[in-house]
Amino acid sequence: LELANDDENISNCSLTPEEDEEVFQQTLKAIEADRLQITRKPASTTLKTSKNEQIECTKNGIQLIDIFPSEIAVALQLLSQYLPYDDISVAMAFITGAAGMIKLGTKVEGNIATRFQVPINFYTAIVAQSGRKKTPLQKIFVREPARKVLLEVASINNNNFQNWQEICRGKSKDEKPPQPVVIDVRISDYTGEALVIALRRLDELGLALLIERDEINGLFNSLNMYKGGKGADEQQLLELYDGGAYRSLRQSDSTRGFQRSAVNIFGAVQPDILFSLIATGDASGKWARFIFVPLPDKTVRLPGKLSDQANAEIDQ
Repeated sequence: LELANDDENISNCSLTPEEDEEVFQQTLKAIEADRLQITRKPASTTLKTSKNEQIECTKNGIQLIDIFPSEIAVALQLLSQYLPYDDISVAMAFITGAAGMIKLGTKVEGNIATRFQVPINFYTAIVAQSGRKKTPLQKIFVREPARKVLLEVASINNNNFQNWQEICRGKSKDEKPPQPVVIDVRISDYTGEALVIALRRLDELGLALLIERDEINGLFNSLNMYKGGKGADEQQLLELYDGGAYRSLRQSDSTRGFQRSAVNIFGAVQPDILFSLIATGDASGKWARFIFVPLPDKTVRLPGKLSDQANAEIDQ
């Protein structure tokens, strides 16, 4: 997959039906070969830390080193080595959190011949029973990597509000300019109208958004709650999956809308609750948009004491 920006020119590429079928068959053979290799024997990878120490990882399936540069893979491995997570759950939590901080307009080019491009956004749901440490996974790999970014955004919002107060000092209500729109890159609750305003501001700044909930079902239960269940908040959220534009033509406000968007969702759900949510089907395609990541059912023995060197590596 190639990363492509809206502003980049992508050369056209055309294949004959015979060439396209040949490429398709070769791809299938490559995927099947990789699948058989993974299922027949465990993968073993040695990760090197910044101090040239080695961490031996022998696991079935996809590993962190298969997805990330070695420096990031080592960091994620160190943070998760005493927690009951597998590499897939760690990777998806970190990727979803990171997707909420990329430049708006960045896309994945799935097929250059058909100009198939999609925004980099994820609707991710961690699936695990209560007590399986869903919250620590969210805190360590989704929230903590964004801590400095969120502090910077909070500082910008504070400065904008103070500047607005200075401008309004001594002016009447009619003379005051509109209060600046708060920049939100991480939210847990919202109304449909407020989300449009927030995304319009993020469109201007070229920023993405992450909707983060401890329990993902709480997000959908809260939609349309201020409209007696008769609004279109859920449909709005589903349409945002494709990163498209939104324009509202209303007499009271003709400027509402945005041209681009990148909305991500991260949360957790218990298996029984998930079963009840999907038991009636998925006519709207809501759950088809989600990546469900089950946490492994395992216990990890904690060390009695970490060495100073291990603590230094984790802090780094």
